[in-house]
This record gives sequence, C-alpha cells and structure tokens, in this order.
Amino acid sequence: MRIHLLALAAVLVAGSTPLLADSFVPYSTPGSVAAATSMFATGSTVSAYFYSSNAGDNDTISVFDVTTGSYLTPMYQLDNHSSVQNGVPVVFSGANMGDMIAFDLTNSSFGNSTIFSSDPSRSTDGINHGYITPFSGLLGKADISGYYIGMEDLPFGVSDLDYNDDNFVIAGVTTVPEPESFVLLATGLLGAAGVVRRRFAR
Repeated sequence: MRIHLLALAAVLVAGSTPLLADSFVPYSTPGSVAAATSMFATGSTVSAYFYSSNAGDNDTISVFDVTTGSYLTPMYQLDNHSSVQNGVPVVFSGANMGDMIAFDLTNSSFGNSTIFSSDPSRSTDGINHGYITPFSGLLGKADISGYYIGMEDLPFGVSDLDYNDDNFVIAGVTTVPEPESFVLLATGLLGAAGVVRRRFAR
C-alpha cells in the first residue's frame, strides 16, 4: 500500500513541477540553409533586444521595411559587440501595421554594399541569413514575448550556416500577415468556390 502511495506522490510531484525549456528553439540543422520566415509589423515600431554574439567580425543589423522599400531609422544601430543589453530595446520606428519586415546584416569585412538578409531576395548571395523562431522569456530584467533571430554573417560557401553569429530578440513583429491579407485570401477562396459551384450546376 505504501508503495502505491509513494508512486502516486511521485506522479503528483512530477506533474506539479514545471517543465524547464529554452526560451526559444536553437537552429537544429547547422550546415544547411534555414527556411526563410516572412515577418510583418504589428504596429508602428519594432523593438530589438541584443541576445548574444559569436561572431569575430564587426557586424551591424538594420531593420528594413520591404513594403515601403526603406530602412526604419536609425540604421546600423544594432552592433554585435556594443549593443545595449539587460533587456533594454533599440526601437525602430516608422513601420505601418502589416508591413513586411526584413533584417539586413552588414559585415565590416565585406563593406556596407554586401547584405546578408533574412529576406533571401535582399541577400547579395541570394540565400536566407536569418533563422527566426518564437521567443518567450526573460532577457536581462525584461520579460519578452517575440521572436529570436539568429544571423549568419558570412557569404554562402564560406559560412558554417549555424545561424548564431549575431542573435537578437525582436518584438513588434509577427509571422502572420496583416488582416487585409486574410480578407483578400478569403475573397479569392469565395470566388474560386463560386466558379466550382457554377461548373457543377451545369
């Protein structure tokens, strides 16, 4: 009887103990190009928090508004060796809700004309340089919910593709398109359903 009670107590203790997990899921397939993730602004500002850097080179990261074709100001403020830490964000303003957002990295060894971006179409070498995954947890003294972004700072063919050279947590963005996109999608689906219905009615 006591054995059953001990077993029950162990189950209850295990069930009441919170599972310990990382605040984000690290990139799991180093050496391969990460799938690109489209990001959208949820308001007029995007906040970036320095997380860590494993890069030897001097890099800066800028937030680019793909929808308007312009950088959110200030440019090149996210420096991988001197960014403000302890949960204090660098705030980029000027976005509109629903704008598509990309993160552009410049490496001083290659000059500002070479871009390594989370948007492959913006990268000089044509590949995705940003691994993006949900983040929720403490960063310094701040409790943040947003997205972790791990950047690669070397070109394809040279890079080890482990997506941990320059790492930030971004708030004010989402992977879900703006509501207007859903309206357009729903309208398209309704139109397609109407066409199918007319064909079957004949």
